[in-house]
Amino acid sequence: SHTILDLVTSWGTMPLLPFSNARISWDVAPVLDLFVLALTAASFVANRILRWERVDYFLNPLAFPVVHRHPHRRRAADWVAKVVLALVVIYLLVGWQQNRQTVRIAREELAKQGVAPVEVRALPVMFTYIAWDIAARDAGGAVYNAVYSSYAPEPMRFVKHPTLPAAEVGDLLSTPLGSMFAWYSQGMYVVKRLMLDGEERLVMEDRRFFGLDNNARSRFVVEFPLGANGRHESGRIVRAPLGWDEA
Repeated sequence: SHTILDLVTSWGTMPLLPFSNARISWDVAPVLDLFVLALTAASFVANRILRWERVDYFLNPLAFPVVHRHPHRRRAADWVAKVVLALVVIYLLVGWQQNRQTVRIAREELAKQGVAPVEVRALPVMFTYIAWDIAARDAGGAVYNAVYSSYAPEPMRFVKHPTLPAAEVGDLLSTPLGSMFAWYSQGMYVVKRLMLDGEERLVMEDRRFFGLDNNARSRFVVEFPLGANGRHESGRIVRAPLGWDEA
């Protein structure tokens, strides 16, 4: 169940290890979903209350016969677990439907702008799946970002994030940090050449997760300073914020 619950999130997991380290994510629910958390917590509390006699058994072996005196309480506890499981499954199915609908709308909006994406993902925002971060990648590697609300839908306003040509990016991907970052971002990354603090750098951005400010800054960034010969130096992770202070 832990693996399945990881798969439904936008972070995903690696269920094929040790045969493959591919990260798989279904983008159905955020990594922290308040509804699922509340349901499972309520189920746990209800089961502990209804099965309290089992706690007595562990504290005092002589209390074992108490377990058999309230079969209706055990049945009630079982039904609570079944109802909660059914609600979680229904909730995730609705999330899957919302994800598919959001991806379809994103493809339609991009088509209107003349963009033919090779991949479109709708990633649920933390705590709920009624708000989505959209990340779409075209054949040239550029990524288009937008935000969308299933509760209050409005036309998507995509921001294009171009990337350097593959010939310049390939050298970065040969480094341990660059290859790890490309794997971590599931291919949804861009590489930019920027002048920062008087220093030219190659910047890799994970465009799946970004802030809601005007710049739509990436949550996860790796920078490679360029030396005097134009070759990049060892990279470093420069920011991995949760972003509560960026809006």
